[in-house]
Amino acid sequence: MFIRVKNISGKRYAYLCESVWRDSKNQQVVKQYLGKIFDASETPYISATSEVKKETLLSQLLAQTLGMAGFIKHNTLWSKEIDGQMLIVNEQTFAVKSQKDKDIIIKLNDGYLCSHTLLELHKVLQEPSMDQGVELAESFVDCGFRLAPEFFVQVYTKLFAQQKTQGEEESTTINY
Repeated sequence: MFIRVKNISGKRYAYLCESVWRDSKNQQVVKQYLGKIFDASETPYISATSEVKKETLLSQLLAQTLGMAGFIKHNTLWSKEIDGQMLIVNEQTFAVKSQKDKDIIIKLNDGYLCSHTLLELHKVLQEPSMDQGVELAESFVDCGFRLAPEFFVQVYTKLFAQQKTQGEEESTTINY
């Protein structure tokens, strides 16, 4: 799956698409409309500022990235006015919407921050495995998060170490 951008009447809209083979041809099939695209400012790379914890990593990434892009935090909501629209990111529900409660996309760095990309990253973070390094990196980029290479290694190592520790505990219990 990938995000496809269409220009319609001078405005950009995002669609979740999938490539499928039909009649010996590769075709793009639209799976879901994601929303209108709003451009946020570019942000610098995120470096480690505190201990990496799986439970708070997504909130840390949102705080650093959205904060640098000029969003303001109110409890669990991040907001910013762009092109006359109030954009809202809910870090608890992963909803990315306009003030009119419409799904929207925030073009951020090299990715698109939206409910879909945040939920996909959340899924990867919930069940990390050693072979998901590429998927984890792609999920960060898809959301528009720019992680410094050493920070990505720290995050990946921490997630993998937690999984390994859990696996060792399980094998100890099984062998008991």
